Amino acid sequence: MPTINTKTQIIYDGKRPAFAVVPYAQWVDLTRRAEAAMTDEELFDAARAEDAGEHLPHDVVKRLVDGEPPLKVFREYRAMTQEALADAANVSTGYVSQIERGTRQPSKKALSAFAAALGLDIEDLT
Repeated sequence: MPTINTKTQIIYDGKRPAFAVVPYAQWVDLTRRAEAAMTDEELFDAARAEDAGEHLPHDVVKRLVDGEPPLKVFREYRAMTQEALADAANVSTGYVSQIERGTRQPSKKALSAFAAALGLDIEDLT
């Protein structure tokens, strides 16, 4: 167990301590100990609190990893029909169907409209 290093520097804001500067190795050790003191549940909660992104259910991620068309996976996840998505994106239902079956590639404009309708980034559909 390392001892406190005398190279620690305290930086003051007026008369109050504001920062403690410690050697990097000591900082790593302190960080490791703090993380070890947390339970798995506490670590999970801390990580989740820092993440503001959308969390997808396992079955959605599995379908995407298995190679299903992202447009279809996200449309179904958002509980939209092909017709509702087509209306929202201002395209035909047949066009949506063709993209989902892989017989047609969407234009950039259509991808942008689909992403907006599904509340996604365009990259989520590519």
